[in-house]
Amino acid sequence: MREYGKVTAKFWIGATGKRLRAAGMEAQIVSLYLITCPSSNMLGLFYCPLMFIAHETGLGIEGASKGLQSAIDAGFCRYDHDTEMVWVMEMALHQIGESLKAGDKRIKGVQNEYDSLPESPFLAEFYEKYAKAFLMETKRDDGMKKDGLGSPFEAPSEPLASQEQEQEQEQEQEQEHLPQAASGKPTRKTKSTARPDDWKPSDRHMTFAAANGLSLQAEKTKFFNYHDSKASRFANWDAAFSTWLTNAVAFAGKAKVRPHTGFENVDYTMGVSADGRF
Repeated sequence: MREYGKVTAKFWIGATGKRLRAAGMEAQIVSLYLITCPSSNMLGLFYCPLMFIAHETGLGIEGASKGLQSAIDAGFCRYDHDTEMVWVMEMALHQIGESLKAGDKRIKGVQNEYDSLPESPFLAEFYEKYAKAFLMETKRDDGMKKDGLGSPFEAPSEPLASQEQEQEQEQEQEQEHLPQAASGKPTRKTKSTARPDDWKPSDRHMTFAAANGLSLQAEKTKFFNYHDSKASRFANWDAAFSTWLTNAVAFAGKAKVRPHTGFENVDYTMGVSADGRF
């Protein structure tokens, strides 16, 4: 887990900062979260499901969706919903520096961090933007199918008919989500598999469920029963269960969210887009 992130004064008064301020509180909170959240890295390119943003900022799904879309519109970041990867485009400059000189040990660190990233539509663009400044030597192919990937993030609008329909649509689309390692970061792309016998919800799933009034055991049982009956296969069962929990909150219509930010007992209206993506 990353211990800290650098935030400069320009975050508030720079051109992008002014656009974020004009977009509203949610945009500022989500942007600040992306710079400093536990999942982030010095590159500004990392795995960040909307569920994490919603819970750890205390904004809820609707507020996080609005804030993320506003941050994208302001030119602060980009987001790929299929891989759940976010890219804060200028973050590497602020976290690392404008350039590195030969012999700087951070050069190897940058390349290693880049090499360890999961597949996403942003890999090639990151290299093209920063290779010269950080003396990077190896460029990675995006490794993504062009159809159905790299689509822009869309804010929520209309609810689906049922949670099971959303899960079934994801299975039919055969999207290969990225597996999550013990460190909390996804590993490199792997093939879809049946549910491992030893799979269980993570601590983040537990925290999210408790904060939103869900019974983790009940949702786990329903999740198992549904996907076992469908013989479902996923590359990332953590991501599949994250989607299940997020939908469970969304389809409840309203949830009592008890985030750890001090905003206790606040009602948030949850939203879900027409295609089930948040």
